[in-house]
Amino acid sequence: MVQLTYQAYGKDNQAIYSVSRGGINMRLMDLAEQQPNVTLHFEERCDKLDRKTNELSFFNTSTNKTTDVKSDIVLGSDGAFSAVRTQMQFQSDRFDYQQFYIDAGYKELVIPAGPNGEHLIEKIVFIFGLVEAL
Repeated sequence: MVQLTYQAYGKDNQAIYSVSRGGINMRLMDLAEQQPNVTLHFEERCDKLDRKTNELSFFNTSTNKTTDVKSDIVLGSDGAFSAVRTQMQFQSDRFDYQQFYIDAGYKELVIPAGPNGEHLIEKIVFIFGLVEAL
């Protein structure tokens, strides 16, 4: 028989708050699509950003065409290898940014509940620090 024990994370009042990247991306796109002045574009790579004029250049990887866009506001949410962050970093001597690579990877596991909200598996085993063995 397996005994489960409570193992607190960190010290009192500390917690890990996690948001599903896929879930938040889908929600943001759903909300954006509801706006009459928003158009979503896919397979577009940001190649250039002028942070003083808010002009951007996008390269479409399907059509091999470049499109220039001017915007009132630019939000960079393009992830760990952010083209927007890189462009902003090159255009300012006051940009403070560090990025470190680690040997271990990150995987997100989602096991949805059954139709009646029940658990679909009986035991959950978490394995930390064994990335190389998997």
